[in-house]
Amino acid sequence: MIKGLVHGRLFEDAIELFRVMQNEGVKANKVTMTIIASACGYLGDLDLAKWIHHYIENQGIQRDLKLNRALAGMFHSCGDTESAMLVFDKINNIDASSWTREMKILNEIPRQSIDQDDTSLKY
Repeated sequence: MIKGLVHGRLFEDAIELFRVMQNEGVKANKVTMTIIASACGYLGDLDLAKWIHHYIENQGIQRDLKLNRALAGMFHSCGDTESAMLVFDKINNIDASSWTREMKILNEIPRQSIDQDDTSLKY
């Protein structure tokens, strides 16, 4: 049901259904959390993103490539590039799609936020 809500772009409803499931004692798995991370990314809610990441860690949900990509994309969409990159650092066996997403994130970091030192390229 959550996937259908996200597919229908009803992101708030998907998050609400997830919360109802939690209150009923239903345990989420990595597939559910991948979908929830995607919904959160569309909403751009950084507080919710941090909560989702914390929930995954506390519940011991095994993170695979898809979930890690969803988490990185979620943080990126919420404006937290640092957390997105920290998630990427934990990805094992990174694939081309993940590298593409990482390059997109890096490309969007404002130039002024990149520390320059004596070894930086001069224009």
